[in-house]
Amino acid sequence: MDNLIPVYESRPIPAANAAWLQKLLDPFRIACRLPPIPLELRPMAWDSLCCFDEVDSRVALSNRAIFWDKKKIVIVYLHEVAHRLRDQQGLEVAHGVEFFTLLLSLQMRAHAALADLGGYRSPLNNLSYYDHQEVSPVWSDHGLKLGNEISVQFEWAREHALNLAMSDMDAASIAKAIPGLWVQHVKKLSLAKNEKGHEKQVAAKRIEELESSSWFYRRAFFATLFLAWIGLGFALAMNI
Repeated sequence: MDNLIPVYESRPIPAANAAWLQKLLDPFRIACRLPPIPLELRPMAWDSLCCFDEVDSRVALSNRAIFWDKKKIVIVYLHEVAHRLRDQQGLEVAHGVEFFTLLLSLQMRAHAALADLGGYRSPLNNLSYYDHQEVSPVWSDHGLKLGNEISVQFEWAREHALNLAMSDMDAASIAKAIPGLWVQHVKKLSLAKNEKGHEKQVAAKRIEELESSSWFYRRAFFATLFLAWIGLGFALAMNI
């Protein structure tokens, strides 16, 4: 029981409320292989937040969360926990491909426990465009501009989140591994694009050479034809 998620409120929280939230969230902590990241219920205008300088790396949910649907509590908590895991690794916490991959892997691990709450939805249906809205800076770092970066990021995240969710790594290790995997993928895309560009240059040069040689042969043909006509005319004149 020592690993239960600590629950706080900006004022003393009733023990029954804290125990209810701990009982709700603990199966997801276990399923996702999470550390017991503390949760604080806080009066605020929005649903949740994850600040860099929080005491004991806690995440915060609105103090109205106690009245939310159970699934919403879990989904919002996992969202903020994904931010906190990246923050603990010294990584940026934007809603980009790396964050989305981590969050999706947590959702995949949590899906069975979420189904137990009723009204099953697939892990992707628990997420939205908001969770992966930002273009990764890794693209520009490698000089890539595809025009469909968000779509490529989404497909990559969907594939790799499943592999990570099925791995033996704990959630913190997954958060640490994702950036390296993403950089490797972008490097491969950059290399493929450069190779394709080189192939285009070679093809263009070959076409130019063919066009030049074609013009040369056309000129030689007409010159030969002209000389043949002159020779024919000379032969005819000699016979006359």
